[in-house]
Amino acid sequence: MAVLAEGTKFDDSTIRCLTAWLLTGLRDVTPEVIPLLQQMLTDPDELVRSVVEEELGSLG
Repeated sequence: MAVLAEGTKFDDSTIRCLTAWLLTGLRDVTPEVIPLLQQMLTDPDELVRSVVEEELGSLG
């Protein structure tokens, strides 16, 4: 989980988008992903925020 948490802060926005996608894949395994995704809602990159919003929306 620590590696994915670091991925949320990576300089490359593509890595941050992939991190958001991977985190949602773990939502059934660990509840720790939700706070990480919520933090990513303030990402400076619009695409990253969009991916996170879409993934959080899929959580229901």
